[in-house]
Amino acid sequence: MNKNITQQFKFTFILFAFSISIFGWGKTGHINITKHAFKLLQQNMNVTQIYADSIVNKSNDPDIRVRTIKEQAPWHYIDIDYYKEFNNLEMIYCYDSLVSRYGENEVKKQGTLPWVIERNYNKLIEAFRNKHLTEILFYSAEVAHFVADAHMPLHATINYDGQLTNQKGIHSRYESKLVGKYLNEICKGFYIQPLDTINNPLLTAFDILDNSFSFINIILDSDKKASELAHSSETDMYYGLLWKQTDYITYIQMNNAAKFVASYIYSAWFKAGMPKIEKYIN
Repeated sequence: MNKNITQQFKFTFILFAFSISIFGWGKTGHINITKHAFKLLQQNMNVTQIYADSIVNKSNDPDIRVRTIKEQAPWHYIDIDYYKEFNNLEMIYCYDSLVSRYGENEVKKQGTLPWVIERNYNKLIEAFRNKHLTEILFYSAEVAHFVADAHMPLHATINYDGQLTNQKGIHSRYESKLVGKYLNEICKGFYIQPLDTINNPLLTAFDILDNSFSFINIILDSDKKASELAHSSETDMYYGLLWKQTDYITYIQMNNAAKFVASYIYSAWFKAGMPKIEKYIN
């Protein structure tokens, strides 16, 4: 397929996906990941309920915003397997270096998620240092959303919707419809785990994406098997079979998403000098 046609198809899909709230982990997924993240944050940080509730409520804002600001669509993913360096285990992490090799338009088309995470993390440190309430709330929510996006495996591949393997629609079937159907089980599967200190936000983002990438073929193979056995990709039987094969991936990725959302927010606060912000957010 012509590269321009492929990119136009991708852009059309992205806008459609956002328009029905299925991109990322969907609204429900983002809300529940962020809720659990704030339970984890309470281990290390005095988190007020108003702060927690505000970030939970804002956690889906980037998906809403992109409906009218189309330029932000590539913020939510990176087609990391597009790059020969990644496939050769020599990925270029520096944005400017990648741009010098592929051109800025191409890099933006393939998605900029890890650098968006780094930028919002640094902005959050600055907001904490300045005790700027509006910016603390805004950038905490941005970090929460995009770190969670990095844990959705299909945000890390050229074959983001199964379009290259005749599995079109797997993106929404897995991240939105399946999560919606099994949300109670997913929420029961959240558990308490210690936070990590984020020393390098960009490399950590790429590590997260590497881990997410490792699950892509399992999801695609599971979709194919479930579709064949159910003779459909929309029935309850199909979703039951898909869940049976991918439930452990979903538990792992959503728990890790919550852990790293909390870890990024905590680390930003820590690097800002652990300012006492309770009186500003109560």
